[in-house]
Amino acid sequence: MGGKIRVESTPGSGSTFYFTLPHNISILQPVSNAAVASHPKNPVPDWENRIFLIAEDVESNYMFLEKVLKRTHATIIWAQNGQEAVEIFKQHMGKQPIDFILMDIQMPILNGLEATKIIKQIQRNIPVIAQTAFALEDDREKMLAAGLR
Repeated sequence: MGGKIRVESTPGSGSTFYFTLPHNISILQPVSNAAVASHPKNPVPDWENRIFLIAEDVESNYMFLEKVLKRTHATIIWAQNGQEAVEIFKQHMGKQPIDFILMDIQMPILNGLEATKIIKQIQRNIPVIAQTAFALEDDREKMLAAGLR
């Protein structure tokens, strides 16, 4: 893909890996209906009456998820920390409830695990999917125990 990769390693301390990929702005251009229609193996669901809550503190990560979901016509709401996610979820309980949550794990104020536990106490069956760049082997069990999938 034309990128570069390197590693810095200190014996007994660990390693840090770095990589770069060329940025192709064309992938950010809107997808035309004709382009979608020409790929029947990749149908785009119509979620016009659905509300997705994205709990993510990094704006570029949110923008990526928003771009991916925008084609579905879903309503997308951004919470920038776990506490805000819980508050938004509660606010929507009385009117049009949230249908689905994408929850970052590492966030300020209230992390995604704790936010999910609170939300699951309010509505046990709400689908909450973990999305994080910092998952370790034992984190999976913690996420499942909090109600994340």
